[in-house]
Amino acid sequence: MRESLSSGSAVNYLARIPGALTEAQLLANLGKAEQDLRKRQALDHLHNLRGKALEPLFYDFRSSLLLQLSASYKPLVEACRSFSELNKLLTSFRTGSAAEEQLLRACKAFCTEYDLSADFWVQFAAVGDVNTVQNSRVHCSVVESVSFLSSVCDQPDAFPEFDDAWAMVEALVNYGGKHAKALDADAEAERRAVAKATAEFKQRRRQKQQPK
Repeated sequence: MRESLSSGSAVNYLARIPGALTEAQLLANLGKAEQDLRKRQALDHLHNLRGKALEPLFYDFRSSLLLQLSASYKPLVEACRSFSELNKLLTSFRTGSAAEEQLLRACKAFCTEYDLSADFWVQFAAVGDVNTVQNSRVHCSVVESVSFLSSVCDQPDAFPEFDDAWAMVEALVNYGGKHAKALDADAEAERRAVAKATAEFKQRRRQKQQPK
C-alpha cells in the first residue's frame, strides 16, 4: 500500500477528489508515515539486539579486559556482573589515577576489534531506557537487526530517541554482526527452554485441578 501511494498517479488521483488533501499534503503525510514506520522498526530491531547481544557483549568485553589487566586489578573487574557494575567500578577511581588509566588502556583492544567508541559502556543505562515496551517480541534474526540498525546509525539526526545511546547501539550492531549465528542459536535455545517450562507449569496446574 505504501508503494502504491508513493506513485505519482495515485497521489494525483487522490488529490483530485473533492475535499481531499492537496498533492503536497498527501506527499507530506506519506513521508511522515514512512518515517514513523522506520522509527518503529528501529525500536523493534534494537529490542531484538538488546535481548540477544547485550549480555554476551558484556562478558566478552570483560574477558578482554581481564586479558589486558595486571593481577592487582583483575579481581575487581572479575567481580563485575554487568555494565552497570563495571561502570561503577571505573567511576570509583580517581580521575587520572593509575587504576583508571590501566583499565582504559585495557578497553582499547576490545574497542579496536569491534570499532567502538572508547567509552561506549557509559551508555548502558541509556540504551536500556529507550522505550521498546510495545515491541515485546521481535521475530527476526540478529543479521536482519544488524543490517537495519546499521543503516539507522548512518542517519542519527532522524532518530533523536537514540541520542543518549548511540555508542551502545553501535556496540550492539558491531558485536551482533560478528556473532549473529551464535546469538540467534542461544536465543532460540532460551525460547525453547522458556516454552518447555511454561508447558510443564500448565500441565501441573491442570493436574491439580482434576477431581480426585
